Amino acid sequence: MQLSKSQRDDWRWRLRSLSGKLHADEAALNETADRWDRLVAEARKEGVPDTMMLVALMDAGVEDPQRYL
Repeated sequence: MQLSKSQRDDWRWRLRSLSGKLHADEAALNETADRWDRLVAEARKEGVPDTMMLVALMDAGVEDPQRYL
């Protein structure tokens, strides 16, 4: 199937738009994960048990909470 110029332009715009959002979301996720890692390190230093962090992750709906401990 051959796309017309207007279809190609439309698809280029749509794909670029969402890929830009994906990149921004990925950057935000990385920043948040770094902040979480620092918080976990601080919590452990203060003697906070891992179970408290695990419960917080589960309460937040994190699908694989062990990944963040």
